[in-house]
Amino acid sequence: MGMKKLLAVLFSALLLVGVAGCGGNNAQQGAVTQKVMNAKTKQDFEPVTEIKEGRKNVYAVLKVMKGNYWEDVIRGIKDGAAKADVNVYVGGVMKDGDWELQRDMVKELSGK
Repeated sequence: MGMKKLLAVLFSALLLVGVAGCGGNNAQQGAVTQKVMNAKTKQDFEPVTEIKEGRKNVYAVLKVMKGNYWEDVIRGIKDGAAKADVNVYVGGVMKDGDWELQRDMVKELSGK
């Protein structure tokens, strides 16, 4: 029950995004350009808990990384992670409303 509650809290902090397809001859060049832009507009996943071997890893993509509200969300995630005994990594975008970058971060997680 505790893990389900933690996951519910974490998922409520996540922005659910749709997956949009892309194509065309310039898709690879666009991907490289997007990576350069993303480096300046997002915070990569960083641990917010002490990382211990053997525990499950949980990732949270926040809607925006700055602001008092989101700092409170991260504190809540830390508290929930301690109770559920999981490792938690948090990342997100620096500009509110940058859903394309949030989508890319969620896609990045599918490879972990």
